[in-house]
Parts: sequence; C-alpha cells; structure tokens
Amino acid sequence: MSDFLPDLQFVTPAGRDPGRLGRIVLVLLWLTVCLAPVAFAIGDLELATGRAGTPGTLRVASCEALGQGRCDLALDFR
Repeated sequence: MSDFLPDLQFVTPAGRDPGRLGRIVLVLLWLTVCLAPVAFAIGDLELATGRAGTPGTLRVASCEALGQGRCDLALDFR
C-alpha cells in the first residue's frame, strides 16, 4: 500500500472551496469554540487558586435531607 501513497492526490470538486473569506470565517469560528471555555472558566480558576474570596470561609445556604444520613448542600462561596 505504501507504494501507492506518492500517487495519492486530494481533489476538491469545483465550487466546493470556501474561498479566502470563508476560510477566515471558519478559523475565527474554531478559535471561538476553542477559547470560549477558557473565558468562562476564569472565575472558577480564581476561586480554586485563592485569588477570589476569603480562603477558609464557606457558608451553607441550604441543606436538603436525602435520607440514609445524606444531604444535599447548597454552598455560598464568599
């Protein structure tokens, strides 16, 4: 099979090429998809590293008993 690899050609059908503007739009969309999670995670990263809030303080906003000695806590990080 490796004997045929040099003869392999990728052919794009006519009219299917996105063009220069289309390529720019596609790259911008991919960058948005890849970088958006980073932008949304900044607050969580600051909290995890101790840059936000007062370290060691945590307030329980509510507690709902689930039975069998378990409970569901809603926490307030301040």
